[in-house]
Amino acid sequence: MARLVTFAPPWAGAVLVGIAILIMGFVLQMAIVWGASHWSKGWHPLLQQVFVRIRGLVRWAVLLFAAGTALSLMPLSTPVLDVARPLLLASFILLVGYAIYVGADIAIVRYMVSFRPDVTDNLLARKAATRLRVLRPM
Repeated sequence: MARLVTFAPPWAGAVLVGIAILIMGFVLQMAIVWGASHWSKGWHPLLQQVFVRIRGLVRWAVLLFAAGTALSLMPLSTPVLDVARPLLLASFILLVGYAIYVGADIAIVRYMVSFRPDVTDNLLARKAATRLRVLRPM
């Protein structure tokens, strides 16, 4: 392959590898989503909701993995790497934070299903609904 692209700069190969990893990751995710969506009809409703909610997280993780792999393969100067590494770290921290947020939101929904706030004399359910309504936007 090196003979075929002798005219290209050295970093172009790393970009191509990163794009190939990204495409393979997205194709793998689409195949898993397609297969799981056919099998998920008999799943518990909570698992179905988790499956739908984490699609974006998985796509972000694949993108982050491809970017990190391509960055490690590219022959970049030290100042460029000093800028790129903290950006990848910040993106990873945001990914973990978003995963925690999605998990907490799913737990809130699961907790609220156990109550019947529409009943007028259910004080416990109304208190829980008010507390969670306050916490949810955070």
